[in-house]
Amino acid sequence: MSLVELRLEGNVGVLGLPRALGKLASLKILTADNTGLSGVPGEVLRGCGALHTLSVRGCQSIDIENLRATPGYEDFETRRQAGKRN
Repeated sequence: MSLVELRLEGNVGVLGLPRALGKLASLKILTADNTGLSGVPGEVLRGCGALHTLSVRGCQSIDIENLRATPGYEDFETRRQAGKRN
């Protein structure tokens, strides 16, 4: 059994994601809307090879430009775009 979806939305006490989440190769969906996140570790974007959905709506400290500058974002974006076609 492996974790494929992680839902953290509404947990304002969530201020960061552990880099170790990047070891969850089967994680497909990460929802962290309205949390206290200030970024997403590159290890998560690179290491979660199945990740195609990342939602951080309402996270005041995250903007798309900073997210795009995160190492591993291009890999994630490729998977996200491929998921739209399927």
